[in-house]
Amino acid sequence: MNCAHCHIRGGGGTANFEVRRDLPMERTGLVGERPTQGKFELFAAEIVAVGGPDRSVLFYRMATLACSRILHIGSCVIDAAIWERDDANFAPLASRMKS
Repeated sequence: MNCAHCHIRGGGGTANFEVRRDLPMERTGLVGERPTQGKFELFAAEIVAVGGPDRSVLFYRMATLACSRILHIGSCVIDAAIWERDDANFAPLASRMKS
C-alpha cells in the first residue's frame, strides 16, 4: 500500500501525518500520535502504537472492511497475514473485528 500519494504536504490526505519515503520515522507523525480522524473505540488509541496493535488506528483501518477501511477504492480484501498473528496484545482487537 502506498499512502504517500495523499499523505504528503499538500497531497489531499486529511490525517495530520506525512509518509514520504525520505522522511525518518520520527518525523512522519505516525508513532505515538493521537488520531484526528476517529479512535474506533480503541483504548488509548494512537495512529501507530508501538507494541500495541490493539491501540493502533492505522492497523485497525488496514484490517477491516468497514467504511473506515483504507484504501476505500480498489481495496476489498484483507491481507490474510493480519489474522495469522500470534500476539497476546492483538487478540482482543482481532476478536472484536471478526465478530
